[in-house]
Amino acid sequence: MTQASNVVSFPGKQAVEPPAHDWTPQEIRRLLAPSLMALPFISNTDECGVQWNDVPTGDYRADHERGEHFAAMAIEAIAHDQCSPRWVELILHAIVTDAVKRKTKGGGRGPGSRIRTRALTTTVEGFLCGLANHITDSLKTPAA
Repeated sequence: MTQASNVVSFPGKQAVEPPAHDWTPQEIRRLLAPSLMALPFISNTDECGVQWNDVPTGDYRADHERGEHFAAMAIEAIAHDQCSPRWVELILHAIVTDAVKRKTKGGGRGPGSRIRTRALTTTVEGFLCGLANHITDSLKTPAA
């Protein structure tokens, strides 16, 4: 049995192996997103991938403002690392996964309670609000 290679052969043409890719520091930074992964509300584990890490305080205003601050931190880290859009997708996926886990846990204030745990925390609402503000601000055209 012969070993497979990355060489493509065509009749009448000399086989050429593609050159090895030398990664630049910018490509590595874009791929690994070190600034983004260093943020306190994001973790990356081998078992679970990217996770949203935040514990609500119960203070609506403080949690919402913290979420907006998290969005500003994430935008700055994404700009610094020149991240692939995949990282934003992974963060949003982690938020949705966290919301689903919260919803399936139920919550409330005891058996028979009609009060249920919110799927999205106030911090997440603030984070999404911060992202939305950044997106819409960047799309505004300057007044002529």
